[in-house]
Amino acid sequence: MQSFLKRILPAFLAGLFLLSAQNISGFEEGDKLLRIRGMWAFPNDNSGATTGALTPGTIEVGSDLTPEIDGTYMLTKEIGLELVATATRHNFSGKGALAGTEVGHTWMIPATLLAQWHFHFSDHMIPYIGVGVNFAFFFDETNYLAGQTGMSLKSSWGLAGQIGMDYMLSDNDFINFDVKYIDIDTTATLSGATAGTMKIDINPWLFSVGLGHRF
Repeated sequence: MQSFLKRILPAFLAGLFLLSAQNISGFEEGDKLLRIRGMWAFPNDNSGATTGALTPGTIEVGSDLTPEIDGTYMLTKEIGLELVATATRHNFSGKGALAGTEVGHTWMIPATLLAQWHFHFSDHMIPYIGVGVNFAFFFDETNYLAGQTGMSLKSSWGLAGQIGMDYMLSDNDFINFDVKYIDIDTTATLSGATAGTMKIDINPWLFSVGLGHRF
């Protein structure tokens, strides 16, 4: 292990030195940024008790690992508008009286628009914060419960916040790290022999890392 570090560490430090020696400029007004990232959607879920004929219980929302793409337009050197596009798949598992029961799954598109403030501490390292609005809609809702004939989830409007950083590798290419929290509240309606409804607060954390390019 020590011999490995002795070989790798000098190369890593030399790489950082070469990057810092490059003539790299930070973002400017009119820049267009495209990022492609891997994203882990981790719901901070909280569901209410089921109503109707459905067995009383609550629902746990599963996490998902998925690709994500976003674009940012820099209105000024510091202010940017970011539009996020991704789709996540979430499984619903029962808790309480429904423990051990696979209830169903859904696909979700959490379309998010954020206003960002970029801090140019250096031309290489550009952290940012953002706030915005999210519209989440659901499709391909499927339930697995016996006697069920359908499931639908109501679309949701909510607020979103983010913190992240771009680290410039060259004048136009960079690595991106990003964390978002989105307010997503929905109501699931199940139809069939044991029809019922449940309010579900998904409220996911979105952890992302990827590469970006400036146009």
